[in-house]
Amino acid sequence: LKKWIIETCSKVNPEEKEAILEIVENLCIDISQLPLERLSNILEIAITGLETILEFYTRYIQRATTLNYLGYIYSNRIFGIKAENIESEINCYKDALKVINRENFPLKWAEIQNNLGNAYREKIIGNKAENIERAIPCLKMALMVYTKQDLPLKWAESQNNLGNAYRERIIGYKADNIEIAIAYLETALEVYGKQDLLLKWAEIQNNLGNTYLEKIRGDKAENIEIAIGFFNDSLEVYTKEKFPLQWAETQNNLAHAYRKKIRGDQAENIELAIYYLKDALRVCIKENIPLQWAETQNNLAYTYRQRIRGDQAENMEQAIACLNDALKVYLKENCILELAKIQHHLAHAYQERIRGN
Repeated sequence: LKKWIIETCSKVNPEEKEAILEIVENLCIDISQLPLERLSNILEIAITGLETILEFYTRYIQRATTLNYLGYIYSNRIFGIKAENIESEINCYKDALKVINRENFPLKWAEIQNNLGNAYREKIIGNKAENIERAIPCLKMALMVYTKQDLPLKWAESQNNLGNAYRERIIGYKADNIEIAIAYLETALEVYGKQDLLLKWAEIQNNLGNTYLEKIRGDKAENIEIAIGFFNDSLEVYTKEKFPLQWAETQNNLAHAYRKKIRGDQAENIELAIYYLKDALRVCIKENIPLQWAETQNNLAYTYRQRIRGDQAENMEQAIACLNDALKVYLKENCILELAKIQHHLAHAYQERIRGN
């Protein structure tokens, strides 16, 4: 693609070149929005196309707009090392902000601040606490432009993002951060109604569920029950047939909730957690979404280690097998943080192992 763009643009006049570049850019953006399970190779085409276009664009605003799109595509990239993809994403947004300012391009500026905030939330390299602290001001700056009265959907999205950031926040009192997160997420629901914006409503149900699982204030058992309710509510929208990836993510969340569940029979709760995770693996295919598949394997291993029913030696062997499967993916993808966690879990699993020497 790069060779074709360069050769074609070198043979045409400036007006034709501009038209070709615009067509290629629009095509790259369109194909990058195809369903995730079909994205791995397509995203590489989109990245190549946009990076090649940047070699031709001389107008600052053109470059900044393309950099914003490129950053977003890097955020979804499947190939390459995840930590490096996020760094590329952040650099795209930072470069775009050298041109885009609030005074001249307020909407675009707010969009990039929002994207940059989300990228810092996902950042792997560097100190996690500092990364979250960088994310929060970016997300709040977007709200300087996104008001509920003028841009309610954008405003609600920023509320949602801030809710997630505060849930993940390390600095400050955890209990306070979680309460702030819940307030942001509930505020977003003032716009994202179930009847009007089903997908966004379901996303926030999931986010509220994850936040209630971490809630410190109030009755812990009740908080977990509330979380399970939120996850089940989201499944009214996230069906396996229509939204398989979101459905699988919610199965993972339900498994986590049932592992922590206090009420009911503990052995039965763990069995339900295993059921949800195995169900998720029917959708999380290793070849298509390896990191999500590995995360589910890791969760399944942790659950087998907690299992009460069945042969304890066999449960531990299942856990070790799941961890080794996840380890292979994280080694291939060079996911440093996940590798450290897996190796830690493997060390504990081998200490608890019954079979072997």
